[in-house]
Amino acid sequence: MSTLSIPPVVVGVDGSDAALAALDLAAEEAAARVTPLIVVHAHDAADDGAHRLLAAAAARARAEHPMLSVGGVLTTGQPADALVDSATDACLLVLGHRSRRAAPHRTDCVTARVLGRAPVPVLIYRPFDTPVPEPTRPVVVGLADPAGSDTLLEFAFDEAALRGAPLLAIHVWPPANGRDAYGFGHAEPDAEAQLAAAVTVWADKYPEVPVRRVLRHGVDVVVAIAALSHSAQLVVVGASRRSRWTGRATGSTGEALAHRAGCPLAVVPLDG
Repeated sequence: MSTLSIPPVVVGVDGSDAALAALDLAAEEAAARVTPLIVVHAHDAADDGAHRLLAAAAARARAEHPMLSVGGVLTTGQPADALVDSATDACLLVLGHRSRRAAPHRTDCVTARVLGRAPVPVLIYRPFDTPVPEPTRPVVVGLADPAGSDTLLEFAFDEAALRGAPLLAIHVWPPANGRDAYGFGHAEPDAEAQLAAAVTVWADKYPEVPVRRVLRHGVDVVVAIAALSHSAQLVVVGASRRSRWTGRATGSTGEALAHRAGCPLAVVPLDG
């Protein structure tokens, strides 16, 4: 647990390529936010190898960002528990994640467990899978309930401002009855109005961020957002105790996108 007065960015490392990429991303986030970086390594036993791994990770971050304050935490026990505990006073928790096409890896299990319990936004490293120039890539935020999305929109607008990127807000809008086409036409103006009202509040607070709104009909939110992720630089979604989109438990949308997004993914907790 951090005792720093400035909430740090926390990143978990385990020596894998995915964790090194997450470390680089976390260092960039911490430098942009002008906040410390805390590197966490959880190991079965705090042996010399664990100390060397942590020291090498911290040195890598310092080498890339000489002005960045970098600390290290070596702990024993389950990685997910260590990361959640270390992030209690953080502003952001960063993790690596392997593709579903890769061999099964403990990182996948750690990500799922962390998403269900993290008290702060979790940023999951995913590589860009298309060669779109990064400056033109927007931050994409998926809104399940525009009227109750202030926490999610504040994070997304803040990330867009830090990155100098435009923001694309998408509301994938399933009808009350998927077979009732008549319902779409009557409810669509209300959905558009709710999306516009929610986004405009934050657009006024971040006038430097260009904004585009997208309302789409459909029931497969993961597919719709994953498609946009191929030309995005960050996807932001929320995690609540029960998803309005799927009816399933916390993190289901975020967990699915962690395997499928074509860019880094941020999952923001929306309730306690």
